[in-house]
Amino acid sequence: MAPLQCPLPDYWALEERRLPPTSQHSTTFGSLLRQLRRRAGMTQGDLAALVGFSVAQISRLEQDARLPDLASVADAFIPALALQDEPHLAQRLLELAALARGERPPAAVTLTRTVHTTIVEEEITNASHLPEPSTGLVGRAAELESICARLAESPGRLLTLTGPPGVGKTRLALAAAGRLRSLYRDGAWFVSLAAIDDVELVASAITASLGLATATTRPPALRLVEELRRKELLLVLDNVEQVTDCAPFLAELLQSCPGLRILATSTAPLRLRAEQRYRVPPLGLAPSVDLFLHHAHAVDPDFVLTPERAGAVAEICLHLDGLPLAIELAAARMDILDPHTMLERIRERRLAVLADGSSDLPAHQRSLRTAIERSYGLLNHDEQRLFRALGVFVGGWRMDAVVALGSDGQMLRSLLNKSLVHRAPVDRDEQRFQMLPILCEFALEKLVAAGEEISVRRQHAHFYLAFAVCASEANAAGSQELWLDRLEHEHDNLRAAMRWLIAHDPPSAQRLGGALREFWYTRGHFLEGRRLLQQALAASAAPTVARGHALLAAARFAHAQDEYPLALRLIDESLSILRQSDDRAGCAEALRTGGWIVHSMGESSRAMAMFEEALALSQSLDDLGLIADLHISIAQVHVLDGDSVRFDEARQAFELGLRLATQLGRQESAAYALFGLASLAYMSGDNLAAIRFGEDALGIFQALGSRRNQPLALLLIGEAEMLLGELDAAQAHAQAALAIYVDLAIPWGEASAQRVIGQIERMAGNLGQAHLSLNRSLDLSWQIRDDRGTSIDLAEIAGIALAQSQPERAGMLLGAAFKQFDSPPNFLAPDHRQTYTQLAADVRIALGEAQFAQIWEAGQALSLEDAVRLAGVSP
Repeated sequence: MAPLQCPLPDYWALEERRLPPTSQHSTTFGSLLRQLRRRAGMTQGDLAALVGFSVAQISRLEQDARLPDLASVADAFIPALALQDEPHLAQRLLELAALARGERPPAAVTLTRTVHTTIVEEEITNASHLPEPSTGLVGRAAELESICARLAESPGRLLTLTGPPGVGKTRLALAAAGRLRSLYRDGAWFVSLAAIDDVELVASAITASLGLATATTRPPALRLVEELRRKELLLVLDNVEQVTDCAPFLAELLQSCPGLRILATSTAPLRLRAEQRYRVPPLGLAPSVDLFLHHAHAVDPDFVLTPERAGAVAEICLHLDGLPLAIELAAARMDILDPHTMLERIRERRLAVLADGSSDLPAHQRSLRTAIERSYGLLNHDEQRLFRALGVFVGGWRMDAVVALGSDGQMLRSLLNKSLVHRAPVDRDEQRFQMLPILCEFALEKLVAAGEEISVRRQHAHFYLAFAVCASEANAAGSQELWLDRLEHEHDNLRAAMRWLIAHDPPSAQRLGGALREFWYTRGHFLEGRRLLQQALAASAAPTVARGHALLAAARFAHAQDEYPLALRLIDESLSILRQSDDRAGCAEALRTGGWIVHSMGESSRAMAMFEEALALSQSLDDLGLIADLHISIAQVHVLDGDSVRFDEARQAFELGLRLATQLGRQESAAYALFGLASLAYMSGDNLAAIRFGEDALGIFQALGSRRNQPLALLLIGEAEMLLGELDAAQAHAQAALAIYVDLAIPWGEASAQRVIGQIERMAGNLGQAHLSLNRSLDLSWQIRDDRGTSIDLAEIAGIALAQSQPERAGMLLGAAFKQFDSPPNFLAPDHRQTYTQLAADVRIALGEAQFAQIWEAGQALSLEDAVRLAGVSP
């Protein structure tokens, strides 16, 4: 057909009407250039070489940071991008170049009449066949960019946006189609399938949406293929999940129509070879808050995000799982509710609040419950049953848990494909699955309505009881880090199981609590473990083996938090039950725990007797793991009591325990042995060795996530560094230990850390800060009746008193401290004893011999309580 000179002023007016500056669907010269370059399979360097530009210039053009030259676009870019045979795209690129410069396009461009006609049709139809969204797209820039890139560049001509109900698939599809429609000669068309549930009607729905004649005897599918095979267009199919069986028809359509691309939204993929999939994620917290504010301002222009409201709005968005539909429905209530009231209602029942959406929304999007109900209704009977059951899980689950509920992997995969379940991120090579909390709430409602809650919760609880018992046994045999991490991942489910068993099966709850003892202790879950154990023990007093082990666990946690009398009562009852039940392994464990309890109460000889009895029991059982632990415990008592005569024996015991623990793969026991060697080196005055062994122990404790034991190693390393004069490093280690001890609510640990910090500050000359830390340490040490710690605090405060020219007070405090120092056991490290001996000599010089003797005697006559009072702490 002969070329035609086509004037463009009218087209310019049409462009101004179709692309206002604020349009959600506007395309810039840079964005179109980038899309065309990528479609041609070129890098920026490739295009730069062809058109004679630098890579930087191409980059700036694509970012709309450089104005395009129309002559260069026509003479160089259009040939380089091979647009000679696609005049509609060539013309579009020139128009956008002119718009970018604020100029009108050239007076005329050379086009064939066919091309001219097609362009006019494209501009008109594009403006009317994508519904214009009534609200802006918030927080989806990255997702939109990714979707557009895949549509424009990927060889697959079907892209399916999947995701749970309410995640915003339709809105993203419209935004992507609006941005890309200028790439398709015949535009972008939107087809809603929300009202279609019969696969035979899909072709008719598409035909009607495209405005094709229906007064024909030819089948709609054939009519559609005939019409589209010569078209180049983007077809947006919304809500395909109701008619996924139409996939073969869509495959045939794509095969017969080479210029067709399909962008589909569905909770489930279509499973075609041409299909790409893009899972639309929920919004992050920041964009969720932005979206909330956007919709809140729509109903209340005076709504302001004050500091008082910010926390409530953020928590609302978190409770709504970042689902745009849920956030929009909640924000629409801001004209009658304040954020705090909305938050309280959402905490009670999310689904009941998120209703009564805008009347111009599709019916299934006017409440979140309706949107979820629609997806639930598309499941078959078995899928619905599993979906309901999954509502009892908290924080996710593994495949074996699904099997325990009587289902299988195929059924779970089906829910995964339908976006009602998603894979959870984990650190190790094992698969876990999750359901959004809003979907869990809906599933639980359905579970209760079906009368299945009790049976499913029973299955859930007993599965996790078996899991915890298995983990406890595996933990004792090695693989400790692996099983601790698995228990951490399942902690929410274990809590839920424990609460259900307390209410319905107390003996099993006690068994579960006993099985979780090492996990709770190692990972520092003291308060929660104690609370749940207390409830389980109160629910049944029957003297079973399970109760004996639950009492043992409760005693260990009470001891960890310095409640020694309570810990002793609990361990005595535990031992009584376990002895009566002839549970010798349990007795050995209880004796070891009891030994540490009485040692903390100052009864070293009784502790040794309990350790020796436990060792004999474990040897009779040939329990190498417990044998290793008991050798380490006995050696540690020698070190803590400063029994230098037995230091060589202690070293041999630590080394034996380390060898056994290493052979058995018991990482925590090996770390205890290394910590024992560090303590021994410290008490022997070898601070470099103390740091070396301490760092080895700390590395294992950190790998295990052992929050209870990490600060032990941190503090020992810090003390050794302090004695070597490395005050900055010592301060860092002591502060790290303090933070953990405060978080775990362990008074002895907090006191010990504050003491070391005070010693460091005193050595650095910061007497005011030293006094604050030492006073805090003294207060805590006195509260828990730690006489050893109390006496060291008194000596340190005496050093401050002397530095502040108070030798009389210093002498009294030192006299009281040395009353403890000179009584067995000899718990002071050599460097500290030398420091305090030198301090006493300095006080003697300051006072003179006669006055020193008088004041020293008065200090030794003080009760420990009076000495604490003299130091400035109220007992």
